[in-house]
Amino acid sequence: MKPENNPNPNLTEAELSEQQRKEAIKNFINPPKKPPVKRNWPKKVRWLAGSVLVIGVLVAVVVYETNKPPKPVLIPSMFDVSALKSVIGANDSVQMTFDDYVASAPPLWVEENRTMTVPVPILFNDNRIPTLSIKKIESQFDGTLNRISVDGLEPGDAVLSLIEGEIEITQGDEYNPNIFTLYTSDAQGHDIDIMYLTGGLELDPSIIFDKPVINFIRIPIKKGQVIGKMLTSDKLELIGNAPLLTTFNLAVNPGNKAILLK
Repeated sequence: MKPENNPNPNLTEAELSEQQRKEAIKNFINPPKKPPVKRNWPKKVRWLAGSVLVIGVLVAVVVYETNKPPKPVLIPSMFDVSALKSVIGANDSVQMTFDDYVASAPPLWVEENRTMTVPVPILFNDNRIPTLSIKKIESQFDGTLNRISVDGLEPGDAVLSLIEGEIEITQGDEYNPNIFTLYTSDAQGHDIDIMYLTGGLELDPSIIFDKPVINFIRIPIKKGQVIGKMLTSDKLELIGNAPLLTTFNLAVNPGNKAILLK
C-alpha cells in the first residue's frame, strides 16, 4: 500500500520509512552546517551600547586629567615689569625689608615720566617665598594699564600701606573691608591715590576709625603700616591714580628682580 502523502510514489511505505531512517542517522552523525544567524539589533540597543562606550572613554580621560601631576611653572631669572601677564617666584624676586625698599627704590610717583611704582604690598605669612600670578589690566575709561592683579595670596598674609597719608573706607565696611583707598599728594599738591581690592581683610587693631564723614571714613595712615590680614586665599588688585598717569609698575631691583617685602 502506498500512502497518499508519500513524496515518492514509486516507493512502498516500508521503503520510504527505511530511507527516512537512513537520512536521520546521516544527519545525526554529520549534521548539516547552518548559515550564521544575523542579529539585527534594534537601533536603540546599538545606540545605547555606543553611548556607554563613549561615556567610558570620557570618564577615563577626566580621571587621567584630574590626577595627572601639574606642569611645573617656568619662571625666568628676571621680572619683566612691562609684561601683561607674568609670574613672580623664587627665581625672579628678591626679599627686603620695607625700610630697605624705601631707601633704595624709586619714588612712588615720578611726574616727569608719569610713572607710578610700587612693591607688592604684602608681608607673606611665615616669611614664605610665594609664587604669584601677575596681570596688568587696562582701564575701562581711557585704556591706561593702571591696574595690577596679584594672585596667589594666602590667609594670614598682611597687607601694608604704601604711602604716608590717609586711608578711606566706606562707612559700614570698616570691620571687613574689601575696597579701600590710600590718599597722598605730590610736591605740587596733586592728589595721588592707590585703590586696594581684596576678598576681605581682618583689620589690624592699629586701624581705628573715629572720624565718620557721611558715606566714608578717612583716617591718617603711615607708610609701611599694616592695614589688615587676608581672610581667604584670594588676589589683591591695585589701581593707581595720578595726574596723567601713563605707567603703573611693580618695583624691581637693579638686577630686574621683583621686590618682595619681609
